[in-house]
Amino acid sequence: MKHLIAERKMTTEKAEQILNSWKGHAENGNSYNFIQLLLKRNEYIYMNSKGVLKVDINKIKDGELDVI
Repeated sequence: MKHLIAERKMTTEKAEQILNSWKGHAENGNSYNFIQLLLKRNEYIYMNSKGVLKVDINKIKDGELDVI
């Protein structure tokens, strides 16, 4: 997903829609630790105060993430 965003083949809005759809399924499976691991390993993804997963486009540049 990060490469699609960096290459402008996917919008951040679409990425957030996909992430939050996945999060909804994961929450039904009581996957709190897995969601936290996703956030820790992908610093361009964060959770806002309402619990919605968001993409920080500022952490994606030149087709690569600032932090792997």
